[in-house]
Amino acid sequence: MVKSMGKYKIPFDEHGDQLHYTYDEAPPFNLPDDDPASKGEEHRNIPGHPISWKKNFKFHDTLQLDGMDHGQSAKFLLLSSTTTGSHFTMFVRDAIDVIRNAEIDHGKITATWMFIKRGQNYGVTVMENSSPV
Repeated sequence: MVKSMGKYKIPFDEHGDQLHYTYDEAPPFNLPDDDPASKGEEHRNIPGHPISWKKNFKFHDTLQLDGMDHGQSAKFLLLSSTTTGSHFTMFVRDAIDVIRNAEIDHGKITATWMFIKRGQNYGVTVMENSSPV
């Protein structure tokens, strides 16, 4: 679990969903849809679509596990808010801490969350001292 909140901005798409990865402009290369490396594209911004950069913030919510995916360099879990429907990603590395320390009820985790950046990727994690319900 993370002790303090990083001082960086987090990318969101026009629907308010957290992006796992962003392109500065256009993707560095185009991959065919059936290429395994193209997985996770829906969690990246599409060139020409707006990105909203928000200051890192904490929020209390119940997130539901929807699945798992991977991009070019990181595997991640797919989560959605049971209250707002917003979508988030979580690094597998952070998921291990959550599995060990949080109360999980049928794939749902109620906690205080914040965002984390690893390399060029973004995701959510549970804050330390967060009390699961």
